[in-house]
Amino acid sequence: MAAAGQQREAAVEGIEEGVVGTVTSADGTSQVTAGGRPLYTYGGDTAPGDTTGQGSGGNWFGVGADGNAIDTTDSSGGSGY
Repeated sequence: MAAAGQQREAAVEGIEEGVVGTVTSADGTSQVTAGGRPLYTYGGDTAPGDTTGQGSGGNWFGVGADGNAIDTTDSSGGSGY
């Protein structure tokens, strides 16, 4: 088991090697990461593909297959998807 806060690699089909990993929290639970960013689900999203939490509070963003945040908070009016 990795020490608290340490990143470990994991594999996900279709995602570049080294992008997906896990981090172990102080309480011993593991959390999946992408590009070193912890991944969460938004409580308001109930079906695959839902993105209602996108940009919430200016802090919460989806991530792409490369592990980078998808910031769709620009003023272009597009959804980014």
